[in-house]
Amino acid sequence: MLQTILAGKNVLLLGDAGIGKSGCVQALLDELDNEHIPYLALSVDQKVPQGTPEYYGEALGFRASPVLCLESQLASGQMGVLILDQLDSLRWATRSCEEALDVCGEMLRQVQALSCSGDRVVRVVLVSRKFDYENDLALRRLCTLAIPEQSDPWEQIKLHAWDEERVEFFVGKERYARMLPAMKRILRTPCYLYIWQFLEDARKDNAFTTPVDLMQEWKTQIIQHGEQKNIHADAIESFLNALLSLMQETPCVPEMALPGNQQVQEFLISENVLYKNEGCLAFVHQSMADYLNVECWLQDILHRKKVEELLPSYNAQGPEYRAADALASVAARWHNIVFRQGRKLFGQQKHPLLLQVYSLGSAWADRCPWRKDHSAYSGTLERRCLERNNPAPRFLGA
Repeated sequence: MLQTILAGKNVLLLGDAGIGKSGCVQALLDELDNEHIPYLALSVDQKVPQGTPEYYGEALGFRASPVLCLESQLASGQMGVLILDQLDSLRWATRSCEEALDVCGEMLRQVQALSCSGDRVVRVVLVSRKFDYENDLALRRLCTLAIPEQSDPWEQIKLHAWDEERVEFFVGKERYARMLPAMKRILRTPCYLYIWQFLEDARKDNAFTTPVDLMQEWKTQIIQHGEQKNIHADAIESFLNALLSLMQETPCVPEMALPGNQQVQEFLISENVLYKNEGCLAFVHQSMADYLNVECWLQDILHRKKVEELLPSYNAQGPEYRAADALASVAARWHNIVFRQGRKLFGQQKHPLLLQVYSLGSAWADRCPWRKDHSAYSGTLERRCLERNNPAPRFLGA
C-alpha cells in the first residue's frame, strides 16, 4: 500500500470479513511512521460521521474538518495520508448511513480541493469489506470522485485468504496434518484462526466443517467458562442481546448504556469477546457480532409465521431492517450457514424454514427502493435464485 501511495494514487483496500484488513492498516501506519509521513487514521465505526466534516472533526476533538487539520500539519511540498477504516460498518450498524457517507464524500472533495490549490497533498486510503462495497451503490460512489490531475486515482488492493503453509506455521505441523480439509479452509481466514487459538486444546481438535461450527464451539466455551465463575448463561445472553440491540444505533456502545452488568462485562472482556476504549464497548472483531446477530435473526424467523412481520418500512431501518437485508448476504458472509445448518437440522433441502428465508430475501428486494437503483443485487438475486427449480438452496448456498 505504501508504494501505491508514494506512486501518487489513492488506495481502496477490499477483503472478505475477517481477512485482515485492519491488520494491514496497522502495518501501513507503522510504515508511515518509519517514513515520517503524517497521517490521520479514522475508524468510522468508533465515531460515526455526522452533519458536516467540520462537525465531525469537532466530535473527534479537532478544531476543524479532519482533512483540514491534517493539511495544517504538512510542510510545503509534503504529503499526508487520510485513512477511513470500517466503511462497511456504516451500512450495517447505524440509522444514519446515508448522512455518514455524505460526510465522508465531502471530506474526499476537500482532499480534491487541496490537490488543486496547493503544494501539500493528501492521499486517501478507504477500507471496506469486499461484499459490502460490491453490493452497495453509496459505498461505490465514494470512489467515483476523480482527482483532476490523475486519470486513474484509485488503486484497488484486494486481500485474499492465507496460504496453507502460513496457517500450518501457526497451528503446528502435527495438529494441522490431522485436520479435515474443511477445517484447513476455515482457518485460512485470519479472524477464524484468531478465534480458534482461544479454544481449549481439547476443543481445537473437533471436526469443524463450517465457520458456524467453530463459532458455536467458541460460544459454548464462553458459556461454560462463565458458569465456572458463577455467571449464568442467561445473564451472558441477556447482556449480549442488549449490546447487539444498542449497536444498531452506534457500533461502539457507551459503557453507561449497560448499567448493572459489570461482572458480565468484565468477564466478556477477559474472554477476548469485547474490548473497552474510552468508556465504550465493542466486539473484538465484527465477525463475532455477525455470528450472534445471525443467531437472533434465525430465531426470529423460526418464531414468526409470516414473512411480512420481518419486513419493516424502508424509512424505519430498525433491527428487522438489518435482519432482512442481511439475508441477501448471509451466504457470502457465512459460507452457506443457513442452508448447511438447515439441512443438518432438518435433513431436507426444501424445509419450510429455508423457503421462508428465501421468500424474505426476495420480498425485501422488492420492498427497498434503494436496492432497485442498481442491478448488482436484484439482477444477481434473480439469476441465482429465480431461474432455479430449487431456489432456496441456490439462494442460500450461492
